[in-house]
Amino acid sequence: MRLKCTLLIGCLVFLPGVAWAACTGSSPTWTSTPDYSSVNTCLSKAAAGDTINVTAGDGTEMWTSTLTITKGIHIIGPGKDDLTISKTSGGYLMTLE
Repeated sequence: MRLKCTLLIGCLVFLPGVAWAACTGSSPTWTSTPDYSSVNTCLSKAAAGDTINVTAGDGTEMWTSTLTITKGIHIIGPGKDDLTISKTSGGYLMTLE
């Protein structure tokens, strides 16, 4: 049992932080990793007028779904030279409703 606990603690300590998706903060300012799930989570938590700051991550991200924005928010990225988000299939990366 002691070996299992040691292994579990070791894995939690040594796994890189970027391995987990993240949406942190609170209204009016949110911070998200660039993966679709995290940005969508921040979007669902954000109120109209809030800002979602998207980090660079590893510099590239591939989304399989379209992000649908239904409220007036600001999504701010690190800059065109620091992050590129692409979509795997046809259609739009983001839509406004």
